[in-house]
Amino acid sequence: MIENFFSLTESESSSTQQTLKHNLRMHIGDGSMYVFGLSFMAVQTIVPVLMHTIGAGSLAISAVPVLWMFGASIPQAFLVHYSVPTEYSRTPMLRYGLLHRIFFFLIACFILLATYVSDATSVIVLLLLLLLTATFGSLGGLPWFHVYNKTMPVKLRGRMFGLRQFIGAVLGICGGYIVNRVLSVVAFPLNFSILFGVGFLVMMASYAFLRKIIEPPMMLKVKQTESKISFWNEAKYILRANKNFRYYLFADALGLMSLTVSAFYSIYAIEKFHLPSSYAGTFTAIVMFTNVFGNILFGWFADHYGNKINIVVLVLSSAVASLLALTADDIVLFGFVFVFMANTITLQGISRLSLVAEMCNEQQRQTYVALFNVLTAPTMFIGIIFGSLVPVLGYTTIFLFGVALALSSAVILLFQVKEPRSRF
Repeated sequence: MIENFFSLTESESSSTQQTLKHNLRMHIGDGSMYVFGLSFMAVQTIVPVLMHTIGAGSLAISAVPVLWMFGASIPQAFLVHYSVPTEYSRTPMLRYGLLHRIFFFLIACFILLATYVSDATSVIVLLLLLLLTATFGSLGGLPWFHVYNKTMPVKLRGRMFGLRQFIGAVLGICGGYIVNRVLSVVAFPLNFSILFGVGFLVMMASYAFLRKIIEPPMMLKVKQTESKISFWNEAKYILRANKNFRYYLFADALGLMSLTVSAFYSIYAIEKFHLPSSYAGTFTAIVMFTNVFGNILFGWFADHYGNKINIVVLVLSSAVASLLALTADDIVLFGFVFVFMANTITLQGISRLSLVAEMCNEQQRQTYVALFNVLTAPTMFIGIIFGSLVPVLGYTTIFLFGVALALSSAVILLFQVKEPRSRF
């Protein structure tokens, strides 16, 4: 079955084929269980409701996706100088991957203490824990991305990302139902603590698959002199030499800024339609249900037509989600906001970094990915500005900003960024 889905052939040696099939299974297990685990503690739908429940204002809620993206991106600028691609990247991937998961458990423990400390203290500590969780995920993400590209041929990567998230999304529908039930029948703070605890256990199952990935040695070794090149010196050269990458950086920055308004969708719906907090589980289930179909579709598109078209769909989905949030007059129609938000989550996982990987060679990959994240992630701090403006301007104006930013990104992607897939 796995051979048919990925169209594997016997053109390579039997041992190479067996290793590829093994790694396919391990990547699928790792990714699908990771996505399933996140369905219990989704940054987009559940964490904002948690923050709202403990008394956070719009400014603190807007900081959730900003700090998450900041922690997931900025540390790579400091890591990449000390982690130039070598023969193996498995050890740092496993070390930081474990610490990343442990912080979800620490969040589950702290939530139990939320009623014993002030609301302000709870908000600050939770934001700090989220930042640290994302940071350790970032430190493990760079070596993971390198291992992934070493173990997966370029023509299989889109389908692999899609299938991992597809299976995780199917499981996540059940996760959304569980979230709804737990938040409905269990009192705070035990309810949210249970969700993060279960999510942590599922993520440890993901880690068990991650440990079994077989990493081949790097085919082209990096010269010792290359490892001493300053990250920022190399970054300057890349930005001067690769115009296509520059345009994609700009488009991605605008797209990320548009996505910051998604932090308000759950809270806006709960306030506008007077819903209980358990609807966070319903919103999560909608996201996961949409991902069931989106992952296969967009994975197929990435493999057959390249990743650029997926990124265009990503920013257009962001624009439509904000437009629907502005115009929906009942909760059923508002549910489609989360359908389009789900597309943005899916497409980020499948194509955002995959397009970067195709703009460079193997030796440059870690530098490109780190530079890409370092330069675009800080733009998400506009989300905090949006959060501070909500009490003054209201949600409607903020959502309009999101639409304008997303459409600006789409224009640059369509008319300036070129699809790099043709060189393979």
